[in-house]
Formats: sequence, C-alpha cells, structure tokens
Amino acid sequence: KGNKYLDFMCGLAVTNLGHAPQRIKEALIKQLDELWHVSNLFHIPNQEAAAKLLTDNSSADAVFFCNSGAEANEAAIKLARRYHQKVAGTGRYEI
Repeated sequence: KGNKYLDFMCGLAVTNLGHAPQRIKEALIKQLDELWHVSNLFHIPNQEAAAKLLTDNSSADAVFFCNSGAEANEAAIKLARRYHQKVAGTGRYEI
C-alpha cells in the first residue's frame, strides 16, 4: 500500500554468533538481503514453511515456536493440562 514504517522492535531471543562455514556465511548474506530478524509476534512466511515441513514429516498436527526455554516449559505444562482435561478426561491438572 506504500506505507513506510520504522522498526523499533528489539529481538526477543538471542543472536547466534560464532564459527561460520562458507555455506552458512553465504546463506546468512542471502538472508540479510531479505529479512534479518522477526519476532514470533508477527507472521513469518519461512517459519510457516518450516512448520509445514515438520507436520508433513512427523506425527505432529501443529508446531509451537517459542523464544526461550521458559516459554517451551510453559507450553509443555499447558499442553499436558489440556490433554488430561480434553482428551484423557482424567481431570488431572496439577503439576
């Protein structure tokens, strides 16, 4: 639509630094020309493609991307509680 925006959003995770083999370096340079970092708060087409690849090649029906171990643990707890409430019907909800 021709709108212009200034991006003042900081990263919610960490930046991966360290050794860079040539093929990794080339992939990073290519990616820098497209998009460097986007928070999970926004729609990310490549992340959607990765989720599809994972669900197409596993027994998972959905994928949850998160930014930290704390978020991963929180999601695991919520998933376990929801499973016992909706699927197993055990009423177990305490961790």
